[in-house]
Amino acid sequence: MGLIAGLFASSLVQGLMEEKVNALVKNEIAHFQVHEPNFRDDYDVKKTIINSSSIIDDFKKDAEIEAFSAKTIVMPMMTTTKGNTVVKASGVEVENEKKVSNIFEYIVEGDFLETDKRNPIVISKKIAEEYDLKLRSKIVLTMQDIDGEIIAASFRVSGIYATNNSVFDKMNVYVKQADIQKLILSNEPNEISVLMKDFNKAEKKAAVYATKFPKSEILSWLDIEPTMRMTMAVQKKYTYIIVGIILFGLLFSLINTMLMAVLERIKEIGVLMAIGMNKSKIFSMVMLETILYGVIGGSAGLLISFILIEYLGSAGLNIGDTYSDFGYASLIYPSLEIKEYIGVSIMVFVMTLIGAIYPALKALGLNPVEAINK
Repeated sequence: MGLIAGLFASSLVQGLMEEKVNALVKNEIAHFQVHEPNFRDDYDVKKTIINSSSIIDDFKKDAEIEAFSAKTIVMPMMTTTKGNTVVKASGVEVENEKKVSNIFEYIVEGDFLETDKRNPIVISKKIAEEYDLKLRSKIVLTMQDIDGEIIAASFRVSGIYATNNSVFDKMNVYVKQADIQKLILSNEPNEISVLMKDFNKAEKKAAVYATKFPKSEILSWLDIEPTMRMTMAVQKKYTYIIVGIILFGLLFSLINTMLMAVLERIKEIGVLMAIGMNKSKIFSMVMLETILYGVIGGSAGLLISFILIEYLGSAGLNIGDTYSDFGYASLIYPSLEIKEYIGVSIMVFVMTLIGAIYPALKALGLNPVEAINK
């Protein structure tokens, strides 16, 4: 039961992290991004990517890159009849963005900028509910152009999306890149999001391009979100930490169980010693029994945990919107790697060995005559 609790808790945390990473990569960052240095500090529209055409040409020739999307990002004031707020407006080329981001899959009403009408905008369900907006509602975006002049333009809601990340939803809207570039008087992107064919090559590939184009800031998703790097490093050790704590507590229960088993059979052990059984065999007998307890109990715990985690890993576990404000999905798919099951198996075996030593030594300390007379 201890193993089932520990392994399931670990698989749940790992499932949470995997969903967070998937959402971060597929909806927000992709595998790596290109900006001008310090652009992400203030989202200044003047900081467009130098030599963006050369960078894009290299991306097109790179066989390891699956897709990329050049964007124009602005931070306008969004004004509605119910109030106003600052949002992050991503000007995108629709077809390229669909190859890099999964936002279009979260559309619950309308479409993802697929209309031919002027100045469409896609907003989140959170924004729609907060500001009483619906399809065709009018929104005014106020921002600065590259000359520092204040400009404003009206947009019509063409689509509404809803992801599992309420923080992301409250901040992000999408418009056509051509529309936003016309307003800010710039034809150059200030962000390029890149999706790799192999997730594990993202950091290395970002480093290669950062060396090739030193005037641009090219960072992998782990460098853009450094907290995720630290969280993932801790998460890799989480299984062993939580199971280790549980096994440490269970160690005392195991010692107590085996100690009582020895004390309840003092006469039997005394008789065995009196008829000539040597101490090494007595020691081995107690050790073997303890190890069998550990192997049987550990194997049962690992097997049940594996079945439970595999089932929920396919069906999913709905935890509601408890963690949505922290960017976590409501539907979690628990998972554990095989190497973690192997690591825990080794921990169980070591724990049973440690737990067997004291009861076995207690049995060795018995005097045959005194033991028989007890």
